[in-house]
Amino acid sequence: MGYKPEMFSIRMDKESIFNLIDSPLAEVLLQILEQTDRKHYKWYSNKESRLRISNKTNQSPPTVSRNIKRLVEKKILLKADTRGVYIVNRRYVEF
Repeated sequence: MGYKPEMFSIRMDKESIFNLIDSPLAEVLLQILEQTDRKHYKWYSNKESRLRISNKTNQSPPTVSRNIKRLVEKKILLKADTRGVYIVNRRYVEF
């Protein structure tokens, strides 16, 4: 059988969707969702995972870090108690 990508849905209001379409922030979010532990909605941010995002999105590592910070500010990613661990907000994303 051929490759079947894992699916997820993103729930956002119209204004938020238009702000994300074709943006570097959306590219980072999509890469984070690809790396997320879907059972627990956890994403582990470390040098390797951020570098992988940087390479796939053609963004510099500092730009990736800024976009991660913006996702936290928008409450799409929530900081977990453990350093470097983020929770994907189930209010916006469903695996």
